[in-house]
Amino acid sequence: MEKNTLVAIILCVIVISAGYFVQAIFFPVEDEVVKKQETVEAVPAAEVPVPADPAETVEVSVASDTGSYQDVDVETDVFSAVFTTKGGSLKSIKLKQHTEKDGQPLEMIYRKTSDMNAFDLYFGNLNGQPLEGDFTCKKYNHGKDTIVEFSRDVDMLGYGNKVPVEVKKKYTFKPDEYMIELAVEFTSKSGKAINFNTNGFAYYLG
Repeated sequence: MEKNTLVAIILCVIVISAGYFVQAIFFPVEDEVVKKQETVEAVPAAEVPVPADPAETVEVSVASDTGSYQDVDVETDVFSAVFTTKGGSLKSIKLKQHTEKDGQPLEMIYRKTSDMNAFDLYFGNLNGQPLEGDFTCKKYNHGKDTIVEFSRDVDMLGYGNKVPVEVKKKYTFKPDEYMIELAVEFTSKSGKAINFNTNGFAYYLG
């Protein structure tokens, strides 16, 4: 490499370096800083109930029976059903298009005694007692479906104190189907948690 060329390169480097130095001292470039403000919404911690002792019994207290129970009839294309406000249970359901030997519609519920009904609600294990008493009944149509709702208020065991609870049994009949949909709902009227635990059991239908 010729001496003049080497000198020219060195001078270029010096000039460029000096230019950056002068710019940094006399003409600084301000960095654009974008501050992002994040808003964090505080979420209160959920109140988690302490699990009850497995041996604790679910208590259900109801008002005394009035004895004035009423039957509620439901007719569809295939069913003829009779409910009772006692426990919101089913006393009889017959198949209109199928008959017994005597020609009567086929009964689908076998009752050992007159006070035994289908779909009674029992709390706890198989030794539990049915939730009876007089339920309030509401029967209505939703589209082509026939719906029968039974409800009543009871006091159930919570996590500390008893909790007022609305118990609802909702039966849905389709017009031409051999199927009944039954939904059971428990609604705490105070907003407090309900304790269903009875030795590992909650409830069952019998």
